[in-house]
Amino acid sequence: MHIKRAHEMIVNLIDDPQHYYSHFATSAN
Repeated sequence: MHIKRAHEMIVNLIDDPQHYYSHFATSAN
C-alpha cells in the first residue's frame, strides 16, 4: 500500500467513517 493511498483512506475515515467502512469492505471483496 502506498503512503498516499493510506493517507486518503485516513482522511476519508475522519471525514466520513461510514462511507470509509463501506468502501473498505467493497475493496476487500
